[in-house]
Amino acid sequence: MSAMTINRKTFIKSVAACAASASFRAWCAEHGADYDFCAAASACGWDSSAKDSFYFLHASDLHMTENPDWDRGALQMKDKFMGHCFIDEINAMNHLPVRPSMLFLTGDLTSDVTMDSRTWPWAEKKWAHYKKYVTDRLAVPWRQFIGNNDCAAVPYRKVFDDQPLYWSFEKGGICFVGLHGYDKWKPENTNHAGIIYGAEQLAWLRGIVEKTAARTLVLLTHEPLKDDDSHCARAQLAPILDMFRGEDVWNICGHNHTNRTALIKIGRRVVRSVETMTPVGRGFTIGNGGYRVFFCREGRICGSALRWLTPNGEPIGYAPDLTTRDSDRFHLLEESLPSGALATALVGRDPFDIAGSERIENRISDYYICRPNKSGKHGCLVWTVPRSVGGRRVASVRMLCGQIAGHAGVSSDGATWRETPIDWTKHTTPRIVEIPPDIEGDKIWLCLSNGSMHECKFFGYVLTR
Repeated sequence: MSAMTINRKTFIKSVAACAASASFRAWCAEHGADYDFCAAASACGWDSSAKDSFYFLHASDLHMTENPDWDRGALQMKDKFMGHCFIDEINAMNHLPVRPSMLFLTGDLTSDVTMDSRTWPWAEKKWAHYKKYVTDRLAVPWRQFIGNNDCAAVPYRKVFDDQPLYWSFEKGGICFVGLHGYDKWKPENTNHAGIIYGAEQLAWLRGIVEKTAARTLVLLTHEPLKDDDSHCARAQLAPILDMFRGEDVWNICGHNHTNRTALIKIGRRVVRSVETMTPVGRGFTIGNGGYRVFFCREGRICGSALRWLTPNGEPIGYAPDLTTRDSDRFHLLEESLPSGALATALVGRDPFDIAGSERIENRISDYYICRPNKSGKHGCLVWTVPRSVGGRRVASVRMLCGQIAGHAGVSSDGATWRETPIDWTKHTTPRIVEIPPDIEGDKIWLCLSNGSMHECKFFGYVLTR
């Protein structure tokens, strides 16, 4: 684990938090509690004697199968979670005078499950294996839901028939809500299609938010609500979050296999986003991993700490994450849409005419432009935009897409194309395509091809003059 440097402001905050939690440190010393746990809790400003004081745990992205040798890719690990592992560390916390209130397991708990029913018998075996070696071994209360890699509800419910797909409960002035983002996926929706909620779940959530008198609302999701893939979900949640009468809204999530905090804005609400890596590594390689401890008091989350472990489940220590309540502002995909644009369109929100496209996957929140196949054929997205909007001619198209090494083309008839240069070296979006002034007609045809070996997601466009 690398050393963490902090600035003077953060150091002063940490010292003040420790002083405020002197009574808790004394309590830990009296009861022989883990010193690292005590120090981390103190740094987060937690005091076990404070009103409504408790802590909960968060782990995500176990990616488990019924045969460890079938676990492919960066998280391949023989006997993963079958021997000594993070479950034993969590169970050991029951020996503390204050036990964990809950463990949340936020999706991608198994691997390679799709909405294609042909994968479900295999998926059911994976869930049975996961249940045997994870939840059946847990000695603390737990809640869970599925993620994009184990998205199908049918095989999940055959093993966990007593577990709802989404749920809520309240404790100590905090309302916890676990959301299921995959009930609208279709068999053709592949991995990373984006989260979206059905009408029934949204109505249920609206009822929860309307009734709660909690000071804090915690939305637990698999994929972070800040990600580009979640732009449809944010649009659905915005009017509901605006109804919340409490103070704080949090989004606790996994999916990206990293530890990251951010402030985002959904509707009129500022939301604190906290991501947690996998228990066996950060990123997509085996290494030191862990889970997260959230400390709560007086109806609010006062901070979090990471419990670091080796890949074999041996403890390294606790490290307070001082960014939990002091995060940087993160700007969302829709915030890149200029207010003075002639027109904007987002996949999943607006209609697209993509006739003539090749090797494109129509996902919920984006169009996936496939990388070249074995014969070298590129994925190619073709769509049209109006030449004029409100009597004003379109001068450029800003494409909301990822970084690829591809080509962009412009046409007045969809048959004769002109290649348009785009600077792919920058990591920013949008990518700007200038429209030649001599393009005439009612429509402009645009083409974007993917010549790289990486995925390319196209989320929409902005027309400017």
